[in-house]
Parts: sequence; structure tokens; C-alpha cells
Amino acid sequence: MERGPEKAVLKNGKEEESVTVEPVAVEDKASSPSLMSVERVSSRKTSIPFVPKLFKRAPPPSSGAKQQQHLESAMQEPTQESEKNRRRRWEAPFLKGVPPSSSSDANQRQAMPAQCGKADAAEASSSTWMQMAQEVTDLESAMLELDEPVVIGMGSLPVEELPSPPVAAGSSSWMEEMTRILKGTTLTRREEKAMWTKSCIYRVPEWVKRNNSRAYRPEVVSLGPFHHGHPKLLPMEEHKRRLMLHMVKRSGKPLEEFVDAVAEVAAKLQDAYDGIDKKWLGEENTRRFVEMMVTDGGFLLEIMTVTRIGMRDYDVDHDPIFSIQGILDLKRRIRSDMCLVENQLPLLVLQKLEAVRRGAPPMDEEINNWVTRFLRRKSVQGNRNLGLHPLDVFHKSFCLDDSSTKNLESEKTENTMRSAVELREAGVNFKISKTQSIQDIDFKNGVLRMPLVEVDDTTEKIFLNLMAFEKLHRNAGTHATDYMIFMDNIIDSERDLALLREKGVIKNFLSSDKAAARLFNTLRKGAKLNPSSELGHVQWKVADHCRKPWHKWRAIFRHTYMSNPWVFISLVAAGILLAVTILQTAYTIVPFYTEG
Repeated sequence: MERGPEKAVLKNGKEEESVTVEPVAVEDKASSPSLMSVERVSSRKTSIPFVPKLFKRAPPPSSGAKQQQHLESAMQEPTQESEKNRRRRWEAPFLKGVPPSSSSDANQRQAMPAQCGKADAAEASSSTWMQMAQEVTDLESAMLELDEPVVIGMGSLPVEELPSPPVAAGSSSWMEEMTRILKGTTLTRREEKAMWTKSCIYRVPEWVKRNNSRAYRPEVVSLGPFHHGHPKLLPMEEHKRRLMLHMVKRSGKPLEEFVDAVAEVAAKLQDAYDGIDKKWLGEENTRRFVEMMVTDGGFLLEIMTVTRIGMRDYDVDHDPIFSIQGILDLKRRIRSDMCLVENQLPLLVLQKLEAVRRGAPPMDEEINNWVTRFLRRKSVQGNRNLGLHPLDVFHKSFCLDDSSTKNLESEKTENTMRSAVELREAGVNFKISKTQSIQDIDFKNGVLRMPLVEVDDTTEKIFLNLMAFEKLHRNAGTHATDYMIFMDNIIDSERDLALLREKGVIKNFLSSDKAAARLFNTLRKGAKLNPSSELGHVQWKVADHCRKPWHKWRAIFRHTYMSNPWVFISLVAAGILLAVTILQTAYTIVPFYTEG
């Protein structure tokens, strides 16, 4: 559809200029169904100077100097494309949703002052609206000449084509790598077993520590590479070097011998850490790794030696670690940090350093006993293999019982158990077991024997790391996790904890029994009892005891009449009075029948 040429008069201030409007026919309706006709204002040199003025007034947020340079060059050298190509480039942004302004839009803008005049005659007489309409029209003409589509009021950003998605790179290399692995021997059972058994010190994954991430971070001292150099732990680095130098000086051996002894097993020590950072690998970094191992190992060896044989060359009145204040607070926190999964040192380091110090390699069991004694645990008899690290030795001391071999009916288990108060009402009594091992928990003849548990501000951290170690290390078992579930079952409220504290099973150093009960109730989140656990069998025996009613009757009688001596005396007196009354009645009745 075509129209003849029209003329429009645009006012810019006081000047009036005639602009010829040329019709542009749409060649293909199918390509632009919503576009019936597009009228393009012929370019005029008088409208070009308005373009930099407007762009300076509202610069594009992301255009930069490159687009400005392109704009200026386009203003100086108009493109010489054919009318057909220029029309297609002008129609493209319109079809993409960028509506250009036509002459009808300009006419509407020209009519706006007349409409405004009805509301306010003074403002309609001004030329502000006409000047704005003229600037907009001139901007459209300049953009037509520059072939740059523009969106009025949207920052004047040019519409660009979206880049096509890049072709996936590295797919061929991935195929080659996977093919090489399939053809190799790395997927065999023996190779994978060797790979899994190398590591024994792990980073705790997020799904394990999401409930309490602070429990897995050291508080005062770092051991190993995972937390080395942390700003909060730097003050202890000076004391670590100081104690290590004390150990070297007392031995009379040069420091080089200690470094060389550890360097011999550097590769094995690096393999012990699962996911070790690359900054500790390589020839130069391995030297730094060995220096860290010597410092941390010498620190542990010295602090355990001083604890074992006494303080020789330390000022016990002012030393931050070996003074009274250090022993009461700092040394307790060092013990706690030694039981963290991510803060471990292989005991092989201690063995190598001690071999240099004494001139002969120590026994594996001797190193284990030093660690358990410093951690205030009883040594495990018969544990002659060198422990992996301090947490491994602590875990074995916490879980194993070598005093006797139990033969339990493991097929009879129970997943839940009544609380301590309910068990007492059912006739169950509580006593301390002979050892500190949780494997010594047993129920026999109405008595539940349990190891003594000390609850303080480090207990939660130690218990959580024991459970995390069992989740991450393949041969650790589930004894600690089962124990936490057992304690959660038996402690439901502060009344249960108060009862166990009264029986001597728990020593509570926290602020209240409620705080200690909450600690045990939050430890087992997400954990389940091992079906083959010995504690499951203990819970079954307790449940079987509670199912028999006479145990409950006997417990009620004992709690009612034998808990107080005066109540018991009253009961005895009432029994004697009843017996005398029965005898008196008998003596009165018997003669009557005998005389008759």
C-alpha cells in the first residue's frame, strides 16, 4: 500500500523547517505481519548535531568509547547502502520488539502542547514540549542515517544479535582420558583398595558439619597442613617452635638429622592427607611440608614428654603452657584440638623424631601409650600396631575393651530404649562399669553398667569428631556413633541426666543439667544405630526386663517404702502390730473351740 508524499512542519524554538516525508512500502508482509507501513524521515544535516547532545545527556551504561567513536565516524561519513538494504536494517529491530517512532508519533507529540493548553494556558504557550518533540524527531533521523536502532527512554542501547552458544570444548580430550582409564589397571579392586587405604586424615564434608561447623575447627593450635597458617592460630606457632627447639637441644643431636629422618617418609606423610593442597606438593613445597611436620611433631613430642617425666627446663611460674594457668586451660584445649578430624598429625612423625632423639626406634605400643596418657585415657592392652594419629588412638581407647571377649546374641536387638527415669521405675539400677570403654556397657540382673562420662565445654567437639571419623574412615566401625544414640535414648530431659549424675555415671561441669541433656539430644542428628551393634542387644535386654510386670511392682514397693528410713520403720511397726493383732485374735478364738 503506497501513499503520496506528505509534508510536515516541525518547530524548533523560533525556526520552522519543512521536512519531506517519503513513503516506504513493505515488500514482504509475511516477514513483518505487524508492520503495515514504515515512514522514515529523510535525513537532514541540521538534525545531526542533536545526536551527541542527547547521548551526552544520557550516555549508554555499557557502550564505552568504542561505540562513541563508531557514532562520530558514522556522522561524518554516512553509509552509501541501497535503499532496499537500509530499509531491511531499519525493519529488523522493529520486528525484534524495538519500536521506532514514525511521523504519526511526531504528529502526536506536536499535538501534546495543544492538549496541555486546556489544562494550563500558560504552560501550553511555552516551547518546551515542541523543543522536546523536535529533539526526538531529529534523533530518529540521525539513527536512520547511522543504521543504529534506538529505544527511546531505555538508555539508547543498540540492539545486538545474541551470540551463538559455544561449542563444548575439551570433549575429545575427556573421551581420550576416559578411554585411557578404561584400558588401564586403575579400576581393579587391588588398585582401588590401595588408593583408599593411603589416606587417614580427612577434610570434613559440608553435609557432616552443617549443624555445627565450629566443632571441627581447632581453637588454639594447628597440626598438619589443613589449618596451618590460620590467623587465629598464629600465636601458637611461636610456642610450637620453642618446644621443638627445646626437644632438639636436650637430645644433643643436630636439627638436620631430625629433618632428614622425616624427609625420608615425606611422600607417605603427604599421602596420609586426603585432598591435600597443591601448595604442599612438589620439590620446593615438600621442603616446607617437612619443616611443618618437624615443628608440629617436635611440639607434640616435647609436650607429651614433659607431661610424662616432669618439667626440667621450663619456668613453671610464667610459662604460658606449663604454668598452673596453662595446665588448667590451655593444655586442656590442646588436648581437644588433638581430637579433631582435620587437625591430625601422623604418629609416624613422632616415631621418626623419637628414633633420632634416643638413637633407636621406639616400640609402636610405646608411642600409642604416650598419646593415650596425654589425652587422659587408659591404654589399650594388646594394641601393638602404631596408631594412625592421635584421634585414631583416642578412638580405640574410647571404643575397645580387651578385658574379656563377649558372646552376645546379636540377632536380638532393639533400636529404642526408655529414659533413665522410666527405667528406674521399672526396677533398673545404674552403676559405673570397670573400664572407660563404651564396649563395657552391659545389663545383667537388673543393673545397667556404664562408663563414667565427664561433660564439659569440649565434650561436644570430641564426640562430634569421633562420629565424623567413623563416617570418613573405612575401618573405624560405628561404636562411638552407637554410643551417642544410646545416650540420647536414655537421656530425654534434665531429670534423666540428674538421675545419672546422682548414680555417679555422669560428671557434669556445664552450667546446668538441662544444658548437658541438650548436648546429648543434639549429638545424634542424622545417625542411625548399627543393626549388629552390641548396644542394640543391651537395649533389647533392658526392654525384655521392663516387659515383666513383677520387676515394676518390686521397684514401686522399694521406691515407696524403702526410700526413707522413717517410712520403713513405720512399715515394720505396722507389720508387727498386725502380727500381734492376729495372734491375739487366734488365742482368743482357739480356747473357745477346745473347751467345747
